[in-house]
Formats: sequence, C-alpha cells, structure tokens
Amino acid sequence: MLGIDINPPSLVTASLLCDQTFQVGPSDAPEFAGRLVALIHEHRIHAFLPLLPGEIDSAIRIPHQAQIPPSFEFLFGSLALAGLTLDKLTLFEWLRKQGLPTPMTALAGLAFGENQYFLKPRAGAGSRGARRVSALELSSLPEARDDAWIIQEICDGTEVTVDAFSDPELGFFRALARERIEVKSGVSTKCRIREDPELAGFAASIASALGVSGSFCFQVIGKPGSWRITDLNPRPGAATAMSVACGNDFFGAMFARWLGRDYSGMFGVLDRPAIVTRQYADFRMD
Repeated sequence: MLGIDINPPSLVTASLLCDQTFQVGPSDAPEFAGRLVALIHEHRIHAFLPLLPGEIDSAIRIPHQAQIPPSFEFLFGSLALAGLTLDKLTLFEWLRKQGLPTPMTALAGLAFGENQYFLKPRAGAGSRGARRVSALELSSLPEARDDAWIIQEICDGTEVTVDAFSDPELGFFRALARERIEVKSGVSTKCRIREDPELAGFAASIASALGVSGSFCFQVIGKPGSWRITDLNPRPGAATAMSVACGNDFFGAMFARWLGRDYSGMFGVLDRPAIVTRQYADFRMD
C-alpha cells in the first residue's frame, strides 16, 4: 500500500501503515495530475482513493489526459457523484430536483431577503472559509461580487453525518446516522451513532439516482421531519471510521467490494444508539 501527502513521511502518521509514502504537491496544483499518473505507472498501482476536492477533480480529468492501465480504478462511489460535489451550487440544484431537502442556495451576489446567510466557497471543503454573515456585511464583501462563492439560508438544529454503502450489483445498501456531539478542526470526536430510517431514505435516493457503488457520506442539519442536506461527499468522511466501534465498517466494505470479497460481516444492525468517542494516540516517527 502506498500513500501520498504534502508533508514528508516523517510527519505523516499513516506512513507507518504504508509500504511507501511519497511527498507530493498540493492536489489543486497543475502538476499534481502528472505526478499521480507517474506514480500509478512506476509502482503499478491498481486503485486510488481520492479524498480532497483537488484529488477528486484530478481523478475525473486524468482518464481524458493520460493513458492509465485499464485495470486501474478510482475508489469513489460514482463518477457522477464526484463531479457534482466539485460545484456546490450545481450540487444543491441537483438535490432539489431529486426532491431532497436542502437550504435555499444562491450565488453570493444574489441575496434572497434573509437577515443572515451562511457564506461558503462554491468549491470549498472541510468548512474552510465558511461562515455566518449578516445581509449588511454581505453587501460590502468582495465575495458578493465573485461567482466562486455561494450563500445559503441559516439552518439550526442537530448536525448529523450520514455514512452509507451501496452495492447495486448485489442489491445491498446500508446507512447509519452519526450525530456530531463534539467537533474539533471540523472532524467529529464524539458521536451518537444510530439507525435512522428517514436519513437512510435520503442516502438510498442519492445512491439510486447516481448509481453509487461503494461508500459515501453527507451532512444534514435540523431535526426529524425537517432535515436539510448541507453537504455531500463521494467518499467516506474523516470520522466515518468511528462506526467500526459499533460493528459497521464502511471503509472496509468499500475495499472488500473492490477486491471481490464478502463484506456482509462488516455490517450489523444497532439495537440502540451507541456513543463513540475518539482520542489521540502518540506515535514515534523515525
């Protein structure tokens, strides 16, 4: 198993689990795609799991720009899903067309009569740059004159991530709700994981409409009966692995499916909600 990161291996804990780790430039840099293609050929890589928007963008473009082995596969659930997530305005318009609940969304320069808005980059990730702004503040911001930013109505309530896995070939589907109790640096550290038929229904609709094969996740805010989908990712999230503690391994199932192995034992129904906490561990990097 190979890994890539913008930092040297001595600063990447995951390098301890990899056979080799390579330092590469930022995923949104023009040279990233070429570097990735070179690694694919040099090390005969069979699959790559893109996590960052720049990696996903490169994954979509690379097949059209370079020759890669026919057996090579990008491990995201759906090419259509990956493309949607790169443009949040297009994403929310698509979700609405599917009849799924979303916040009212528009370009930052097209205010729609609210006193406050949630401002976010149109192609952002990890909540970077996203913030609440008043209507008065928005009118004077440079983002309001830039099509690279969008605004949404403010959503209040419980914040939940929905982790999902879909295998349309075998007719298998699984989804769990992961209520965010504590968040640090944008990633959940304390969660309440539970079965939620309503949110699982949203996940099933997305998977069916886009032909998703594998694991993905999305975020909602609100309460039962009045949820709003606030983001969607074509791969598992940074805290998806917390579900392993209660018998549901979305990452493992994704790789097992790719390898043609039985993943049925990686999922189990919860008879009651489970609290899962995440703590730091220390590793010596030599």
